[in-house]
Amino acid sequence: MTIASHPKLSAPTPGGRLRRVVWALVTYRAYHAVLYALFALVVARMTATPVRGSDYAAIVLASVAIFVWNTVLDRAEDAIARPDMSAAISDRHASVGRWLGVVPAVAALALASVGGHVAAVLALAFVLVAAFGYSNGLGGQPWKRFLGIKTLVAVSGWVCLTVLFPVLNAPPGLTPAEMSVEHWAAVIWVTGFFAVGETGSDIKDIAADAAVGGKTVATTLGGGGAVAVTVALSLPGLAAIATLVVTGALAPRFWFMAASPAVLAAVFALSWLAVRDPRFCLLRNPRLQDQVAHLWLVVLLAAAVWLGA
Repeated sequence: MTIASHPKLSAPTPGGRLRRVVWALVTYRAYHAVLYALFALVVARMTATPVRGSDYAAIVLASVAIFVWNTVLDRAEDAIARPDMSAAISDRHASVGRWLGVVPAVAALALASVGGHVAAVLALAFVLVAAFGYSNGLGGQPWKRFLGIKTLVAVSGWVCLTVLFPVLNAPPGLTPAEMSVEHWAAVIWVTGFFAVGETGSDIKDIAADAAVGGKTVATTLGGGGAVAVTVALSLPGLAAIATLVVTGALAPRFWFMAASPAVLAAVFALSWLAVRDPRFCLLRNPRLQDQVAHLWLVVLLAAAVWLGA
């Protein structure tokens, strides 16, 4: 969440080096790496897909690459979101577009060396992300560019993984047409949870930055009346929750499917309230509260993997 100009974030992080490292890991979305890996494992459990050693290696590599990529992107967002810092660090981030291409390109090469279906699918996704990141440097681009980059990551990477992984690793003789309703419900559930939910989270972040910067949300999103802005901010979250409700009804034996809409709604509510009203900032820092709220998703998915989905 890029709200570096917030008064509660303007002071340097207290404590020694270890505390600063932990702070950086939390605030720069390290939880995303864990979340993505758990999504892949949950899909494997839900679809009875065998997971090989190379698959685990591919998931770990992809998670690390996404963490590094998100860190680069978040730092660039901070530079652009704070005009007072832009001039000072513009040279430092002059090549950020190239880095947004280099990191996933290296990840794709590493994944290709691992072997296995999962690595191949993720490598293809990272190639797409690398091409997009390299050809679309940030350098003062508007928020819509950030939203486009992150949406592409969600769609190209994790739709590929959730759809192709179970199909490629399905038991011999089983065609996609023969896959059960629960199987496809699992695929739609993970895709909807990540792709729609993540996009909604980005729109919420845009609103948070607008509120902290003293601007209106409509201005930040490029114009539009109050009704249009409300719809823009609400639809992704509502679509994600609706997706989870429908897939939960299709596959009722997966208990965490039924629980996930409430969890996602709580995540959106906690994050939104924290930036709208300081009284709801329970952890005295809206950035940290946003990350902790998302950790509930990690807990939910970890429990699903541990208990065998």
